[in-house]
Amino acid sequence: MKKIICVFLLTIVIFSCNTNEDINLGTPTTITGSVKDIYNNEKVSNYKIVLKKTYYCGGGWSFGGDGICSEEILEIESDLNGYFEFEFNYLIEDPENERYFISSNYINYPYNVHNQTGEIQRGEINKIDIEVWKPIKVTLNLTLKNNHSPPLISEIRQDNGNKSISEFTYSKDTTREIGLFIEPQQESSLIFRYNEDYSNGGLHQMIGLEFKSSLNDTTIYSTVDCNTF
Repeated sequence: MKKIICVFLLTIVIFSCNTNEDINLGTPTTITGSVKDIYNNEKVSNYKIVLKKTYYCGGGWSFGGDGICSEEILEIESDLNGYFEFEFNYLIEDPENERYFISSNYINYPYNVHNQTGEIQRGEINKIDIEVWKPIKVTLNLTLKNNHSPPLISEIRQDNGNKSISEFTYSKDTTREIGLFIEPQQESSLIFRYNEDYSNGGLHQMIGLEFKSSLNDTTIYSTVDCNTF
């Protein structure tokens, strides 16, 4: 009788362990999507997509962080048609600090992420589409004349002048070639300035060039005469 009871209890323990193990595997969840260049409307192949999961790792702001870390769950690449699909086991034990997300920016040089749609829901077929862009090279071939109050400073601005992307300094008359890698179809301004009298506000400034990047590498020639401003 004792042997039968022992065997029965052992069976319950084994069944209980197996049941808990199955529960902890998580819920099968699917992610599908595509990667597209938003400017030439072409699908992007061999683009790395990384599934990550955040979790609480301690520390907090007093230790120079927010106490949230992330780990890589898996990594795949888009196929020849820019399409990707994979399945994983969705397991969240701490909803306040844990979540899944797709990461692809900064690991797919030279592409940059413009937009990413969709969220990851447990047990669902989740569609995540990624829009990207690839920088084009704009070469500015500048001729500077009558630089009588150096340093002459040039600054390239975008977003209606609200974002500065590059700044250069010139100490004399010169011809200089500047290479910029910027987003396609963006309007930019090249602003020049110099100061003749810092104490009396003798700042001179002008927009020397306005241009819009195309879909292809471009060279722009411009001459700037400091006597004109």
